[in-house]
Amino acid sequence: MQDLSPSALVAAIENNLFAIIPAISKWPQAQVHDSAEIKWSITNIPFPSFNGVYRAQLTPQQVDSTIQSIVARALPRKSPCCGGPGHRHNR
Repeated sequence: MQDLSPSALVAAIENNLFAIIPAISKWPQAQVHDSAEIKWSITNIPFPSFNGVYRAQLTPQQVDSTIQSIVARALPRKSPCCGGPGHRHNR
């Protein structure tokens, strides 16, 4: 990595997070959603990195219902969930 600017570092961290999604999606106990709007996974592995939202590009009207939907999927599995870095804003 040559560019060590804050925006390049954030992009590298986010890309590392996204790289795990194809591997997680192959696990039979995992549920993965990977679309243009949102990337998330929920597994039976009690470790936050395997359960959470990696990226979201939602309208303000979609935020609450999307969070409720993901939490509803995670609760029965007793999966700890986390959000990704997500401080970049795509326009």
